[in-house]
Amino acid sequence: MLGLLLIYFVGKKFYDLADNYDMHLWKNAIMGVVIYYAGTFIGGMILGIIDGFFGTTITQNTITTSVIAIPFGVVACYFYYNYLEKKFKQKASKVESIDDIGNSDN
Repeated sequence: MLGLLLIYFVGKKFYDLADNYDMHLWKNAIMGVVIYYAGTFIGGMILGIIDGFFGTTITQNTITTSVIAIPFGVVACYFYYNYLEKKFKQKASKVESIDDIGNSDN
């Protein structure tokens, strides 16, 4: 149940970001969810490597591994969100209005 809530809120956040800058709504929402799952996958891989080196029993329980991997997905979404926000702001600032075409401020 927690996974469904996280998918909803992550997708909605990226959807709203794309809506604010008139970008592709669903593409960005789906990419946000994909980035979340990629982050949790990488977090699980890191936990598996730690388990292999130190002989811990973290990865024996899948629920514990899933809960520990959630922050990795959230952090990945945070960085991707900030990247997209900067990219969209730069793109929005480069767009000229129709009144500015032909006028040179030099």
